[in-house]
Amino acid sequence: SNNSSGSSGSNEGNDEAGSKPVSEPPAEEPAPIEQSESSTSEAETVVDGTNHDPYMHGLTRVTVPDIFPNVPVICVSRTPIFPRFVKTMFLRDQRVIDLITRKCKLGQPYVGVFMRRDDNNAAEVISSLDEVHPVGVFAQVVELHHSKGGQTNILLAAHRRIRISGEFVEDISLEPEEMVAPTEKGPAIELVVETTPVSDLEHATAGADAESDKKAPEEEAKEEEAVPAEPAMPEEVPKARSVVEAPPFGFLTRVRGPFGPITPGRKSELDKDVDVESFEPKVSVEQEQEQVKPNIGMVTTTNVYHMPYKRDTLVKALAGEVLSTLREIIVNSPIYRDTLSQVIADGKFVVGDNPAHLADFGAALANADPLKLQEVLEERLIPKRLELSLQLLKQQLDVCHLQQKLAKDVEEKVSATERKYHLNEQLKIIKKELGMEKDNKEALTEKFKARLEDLTVPTDVQEVIDEELNKLGFLDENSSEFSVTRNYLDWLTAIKWGHFSDENFEIQRAKTILDEDHYGMKPIKERILEFIAVGQLQGSVQGKILFFVGPPGVGKTSIARSIARSLNREYFRFSVGGMSDVAEIKGHRRTYVGAMPGKLIQCLKKTKSCNPVVVIDEVDKVAHRSVHGDPQSALLEVLDPEQNSSFLDHYLDVPVDLSKILFICTGNSIPAEFSSALLDRMEVIEVSGYMAHEKLEIAKRYLMPKARSDSGVHEDRTSIADGAIDTLIRSYARESGVRGLQKQIEKIYRKAAYKIVEQLPATKETIAVDEKNLSDFVGKQIYMSDRLY
Repeated sequence: SNNSSGSSGSNEGNDEAGSKPVSEPPAEEPAPIEQSESSTSEAETVVDGTNHDPYMHGLTRVTVPDIFPNVPVICVSRTPIFPRFVKTMFLRDQRVIDLITRKCKLGQPYVGVFMRRDDNNAAEVISSLDEVHPVGVFAQVVELHHSKGGQTNILLAAHRRIRISGEFVEDISLEPEEMVAPTEKGPAIELVVETTPVSDLEHATAGADAESDKKAPEEEAKEEEAVPAEPAMPEEVPKARSVVEAPPFGFLTRVRGPFGPITPGRKSELDKDVDVESFEPKVSVEQEQEQVKPNIGMVTTTNVYHMPYKRDTLVKALAGEVLSTLREIIVNSPIYRDTLSQVIADGKFVVGDNPAHLADFGAALANADPLKLQEVLEERLIPKRLELSLQLLKQQLDVCHLQQKLAKDVEEKVSATERKYHLNEQLKIIKKELGMEKDNKEALTEKFKARLEDLTVPTDVQEVIDEELNKLGFLDENSSEFSVTRNYLDWLTAIKWGHFSDENFEIQRAKTILDEDHYGMKPIKERILEFIAVGQLQGSVQGKILFFVGPPGVGKTSIARSIARSLNREYFRFSVGGMSDVAEIKGHRRTYVGAMPGKLIQCLKKTKSCNPVVVIDEVDKVAHRSVHGDPQSALLEVLDPEQNSSFLDHYLDVPVDLSKILFICTGNSIPAEFSSALLDRMEVIEVSGYMAHEKLEIAKRYLMPKARSDSGVHEDRTSIADGAIDTLIRSYARESGVRGLQKQIEKIYRKAAYKIVEQLPATKETIAVDEKNLSDFVGKQIYMSDRLY
């Protein structure tokens, strides 16, 4: 058992008394942890409602001894504990908890707290003394609280420095209450737990048989004297029942019966009735591995005293600087302000008269490197300890200054933001009082009504708008329904209801525009001129649905823009190639998050007109029926002159007139799976490919000027002969359209630009391209023969 002898004097006095003996502490040093003169403390153990251990209730007067060498080990990481400080820890290892609890029951609530060398190791037990630093603190268990979940909260009060001198293995035995009670059928079998230190395992194993042989005759002789001759054995001997809990870590256990040790190598007189295997502890694989390298539960320690010192000028200067630094930390750091204000009274520190205590106090407050703190804990020279503590406090003061600067910068930014916010709120209130500004609802209502001024809104649409405006006035601005209603009104009022572009009925002007942009394409130009002529005779133009079918590159999409310009209408284009969702045409319902109207309603909003030219490109490549609907069937309502006068979008849910829109659909062919009903609603105009002479004119009028402008080559520096263009048409670009021819012409001008920049930068020489040097610009001929097949 532990040796608890020694006086009850000042513990820290023994730590800091220099050369004075332990039993005679200096009178000028204060008592540790602010205890009474008798240096006594109260060890209070608190247990939750589920544990009713009588040892753990009530307050017990415990005297802190000056010398207490054998203590349990508690490991801490990153931050050591300094004398005269209190620390709360959380223990989860049941072996450590059981050991400390047993010590508290025995009236020895003392532990040794040491810092681990490896900060990443979170284990609460050690298997080697090299895992912890040799110098730690002797601490008293002030409070022990067992909480649910296997965790124990322990409050420690550190008293003095100690150093590990070796491992200590304790011999324990069971209490009388833990014996097996007797039964009616026979005498009880008393079990005694013998603990053998792991370090003595070899000696214990070697002498086990010899000791058993020596003790057996003596025990049998004693039993013969105490028991009458020929005792009557009971008919049935109950099997021994083990009530022993798992032994503390660091010990090996043997079970002793009433007739000697019960081991597999020796049989007792009750072996025929007693189940010996029940006494053998069941050892798991993990426990076997731990027994190979046992854990250390307790250590033998010695007190660490500082070296003698004199209160000379150096010590006083260091102590004064430490006090000054602590006061600066209090001023600059609100974190330490509340803590240090409790230990400062009238400008004087409670520990300020003792340099040793002052050094520990400063180091404990510094949030420094663990090794630096451990160096302060192990230092025995008081001037050196003060110097180390002062260095740590200076580093902490620099951190406090940096934190204060950062906090000030953030506060200035936040203050500026808050000031701006308050000024804006005050400005809103002032404007509202003066009638210069209204709240959000009134502003929205006025904005929506202003959009509808000078517009001919249909009656059905106006009723819906009025109803939504009334509902908007009763909704909360922070509700989701308010946002939905506001977006709905925004779309309803963004459409220019009843607004039409002023159309051009001058055939000659329209013909000039069409010829300027495109060469050839006589069928399309004639149809547009007919459309204008009918409109001139009737005074108004109705919408039509045209379907341009032709090979790629013949100008189907580009001529639609020229048609819009010749009719003086707005132009809108969208492609339906690969479209599989009906909502792209008819819109989403408002119940969905992020719902939007379809492409046609978006067209009316963007063009701000009810009679634009709408180009539906790649209509022959629209997807067929899918889980999202059939887009071809959705186009039936759009492209039907009898139905599109009251087109119903899923989002707006009001009838919209599309009959004044000129729809132009484009496609490369009419596939077999194309909807016949949709094809029946459109007027098909086939656009054939260009002839060689048409391509030549298109190249000279449109392609060459555009390519020359895109490449940055001046007209005077490059010339392309007609023979070269004809060779391009016959030997390089034989497709129906002119896209391949355009690519070859652009290639010629890029090569010319490269030669002008690299080879002829200072000269004004013109680069001429003819049939002879054409291959230098566009490469070898692709088509070598006039035969197509």
